[in-house]
Amino acid sequence: MKPLLFALALVTLATCAHAQTNYCDPVLCRTKGPHIACNGLTTLAADCGPGGIEKPLDAPQQALVLDLHNRLRSKVASGQQNYSSSAFYPSAARMATLRWDNELAAIAAANARRCQYGHDKCRNTPQYSNAGQNIANLAFQNTNYVDSDVIRDFINDWYSEYAVANPTLMASYPKGYTGPAIGHFTQIVSDRCTAVGCAMVRYVDGDGWTNQNLVCNYAITQITSQPIYVAGSACSQCATGCNPKYPGLCNPEEKIFPKAKIKWRQRTLKKPHHSQCFVQVKHIPLNEMKITWPCLSHSSLADASRINGKNAFPWHHKTRQSEKKRMNPQHYTRSAPSRNVLSSQLAPGIAPTHNLYDLVGCLGGRIRA
Repeated sequence: MKPLLFALALVTLATCAHAQTNYCDPVLCRTKGPHIACNGLTTLAADCGPGGIEKPLDAPQQALVLDLHNRLRSKVASGQQNYSSSAFYPSAARMATLRWDNELAAIAAANARRCQYGHDKCRNTPQYSNAGQNIANLAFQNTNYVDSDVIRDFINDWYSEYAVANPTLMASYPKGYTGPAIGHFTQIVSDRCTAVGCAMVRYVDGDGWTNQNLVCNYAITQITSQPIYVAGSACSQCATGCNPKYPGLCNPEEKIFPKAKIKWRQRTLKKPHHSQCFVQVKHIPLNEMKITWPCLSHSSLADASRINGKNAFPWHHKTRQSEKKRMNPQHYTRSAPSRNVLSSQLAPGIAPTHNLYDLVGCLGGRIRA
């Protein structure tokens, strides 16, 4: 009984963790919004009609989603997927094994409950600051479909875009791409993606057609000018070795964003109230770090040190001579913008160990690995 109680406790903790998230916080949607879960739907919308049904994915369906994704990822990662009659995609050096994420699934449900086929503008979480999304719709009459068959068909349909993609597109996701649709496929095989969560609804539209929508949210989306996955010998860069069930993928225990030693170069950047923060230039291996940069408003230096650890963050502060008395915490935190820096703003084509991320932060910035 104890193991069962422990498992239930873990589920409860995970549920409470995302239930307490303020999805209306603008920090979650820095570039576009609003967040789909900000005052989002907790029941089906009026557009779903009287026959609308929310169809939460049960454990077997979650396992199906994961198995389908990981088998398809394995096929690419092991170099077994062709893109023409005689040419194959290169194998992947370090592609993660996907796991199910309840928070991503809960946010996907906020989209699905609208009973409107379409992407939402923002679905980020404190853990996943660049969450991606695939959606699908099936409309039918005078027939019925088994949910597992619908899920399987949707995912295979997304993946079928491999036929119009190619290794060049995979090596650097193009900005402003206008060719045949490839985004569903590239989302499925993103090597930095570690988690997925999905939701589904069924409803009858105004024309009498039964519709079934599937929304899947992913830990990370495609990033322009960066590779969908890094080519190399299959799982050759996986620190924990290869997944025995899904060849070519890393073991599920692999930490795709492990903490890494960071070299710092400092220069000052003036901030409001006469305070200064530093611009930190970090040398970080590509595919190995996810960083968010939240500012802790109304937090003193002592508070920030307590929250982040005494030596977790080497911030230095300078004040005017007239301010040598007690430091006002607001001098260091107010008006300093939050930034997500998981982007390709700097040198995406340089070798992975030399990519630079120019991070502008404020007191209380956190590295979330």
